[in-house]
This record gives sequence, structure tokens and C-alpha cells, in this order.
Amino acid sequence: MIGGYVVADPSLPSLHGRYVYADYCEGQLRALTPHLGRATVDHKLGLAVPSPTSFGEDDAHHLYVASQDGPVYRLVEK
Repeated sequence: MIGGYVVADPSLPSLHGRYVYADYCEGQLRALTPHLGRATVDHKLGLAVPSPTSFGEDDAHHLYVASQDGPVYRLVEK
């Protein structure tokens, strides 16, 4: 697993407050709802990034995923 971020980007309302992370082997992005003691509602987002290596956030709280294959992807709402 590749550690991620708790989403604070207001342009991603469906993910706001959720922890987004990745499965390196599958490349699948996942999200869960963090709670003290345990997390809930862990599921795949239906998005994949080939060989994800890390996450990042800019000053506007936009969330990015870096790929070992080269590109950096920004998560946006459809």
C-alpha cells in the first residue's frame, strides 16, 4: 500500500474528509473513512494509476498521485 492523504480539496466533495491511498500492485486508488480506533467504508474508487509511488497536495489542497512510470496525476471530480 502507498500512503495517501485525507482529502481537503473542496472541488472533491464526494471524497472530502476521506483518506485516499493506493495499492501499488494493482495501481487501484482506494478511500476509507478514518475514525479513532478503526476505519470504515474502505473501497476502490474505480481509478487506477500505473505503479503509484506517492501522494502530494498543493496550497489549494488539490490532491496528486505520482507514478513510477513518470506522470503525476491530479484527482478531479467528474
